[in-house]
Amino acid sequence: MSIRRILAASDFSAAAQRAADRAVQLAEAAGSSLLLLHARQHGSWLEGLGANEVDPQLRQQLDAAIGDALEAERSRLASGGVEVQAELLPDALYRELDGLLVRRPAQLLVMGAHGEASWKDLLLGSTADRVLRLHRLPVLLVRNPCVGPYARIALATDFSAASEQAARFALDLLPATRAMLVHAHEPEFQSSLAFAGVVATLRESYLGESARRAHGKMTQFAQRLGKSDALPALRSGRPGSVLPALVEEASIELMVLGVSGRSGIERGLLGSVSRHAATDLSCDVLLVPAWAVVSHRWGMNTMQ
Repeated sequence: MSIRRILAASDFSAAAQRAADRAVQLAEAAGSSLLLLHARQHGSWLEGLGANEVDPQLRQQLDAAIGDALEAERSRLASGGVEVQAELLPDALYRELDGLLVRRPAQLLVMGAHGEASWKDLLLGSTADRVLRLHRLPVLLVRNPCVGPYARIALATDFSAASEQAARFALDLLPATRAMLVHAHEPEFQSSLAFAGVVATLRESYLGESARRAHGKMTQFAQRLGKSDALPALRSGRPGSVLPALVEEASIELMVLGVSGRSGIERGLLGSVSRHAATDLSCDVLLVPAWAVVSHRWGMNTMQ
């Protein structure tokens, strides 16, 4: 699998600029091109001027200003030598993406996070969720400034096919980066055992055996990825608390999550992780949807 084109969505905000900077860095490392996108939605920003009907001349001036801003950002990004093109979309990104990907196949969409509230909005049904659900295109949500290649990434896994495919995509995108494998280990019936008053020694024996099985699965997972040098992080607890804690503890810069459910993030993060597991993370987040659709639609070879 090769990354031939990366998309970067921009609304000219500081958050979008951070995302574009990261997209350029990834494109340069992958030897791919970058397509900068701005969705021109008259129904939102023009109506925000306070008038239902905007003077055609004013509309033309605003459109010209947007075009100038898009070209200025394209030129800034291309100054480092990466091939950067720009396109102004007439409608919302998720509505335009199908046609765009037919004309210009791409393997990754990079977007910015506009602070905590908007970060959560992105994950709770807005652009990123729609892209994942409707187009099955991997989405990188960028929260932090790009100061160089990612140095510390974590591949979250529940040992499912979706999490393995997400890990493979991330390792193809970032082949030189050493990864940490993280699994939130919550033994089945753990709370029931305590509630039932099971003898402590028997309970500890059960929990220990459950942890050993999870560790074995982690080792097998790393071997399938060809990453025997990956640092395993088997943590006890729910993913919603384990992942944010690990990000802070290990200074993780990128968390990789697989999206397997048909309804996108709401049902898909690792199959059982609720949406807040991603919204609480302080690092960048790479969300990778089911490969059965991605590889077929966007000209990518299905990974073995």
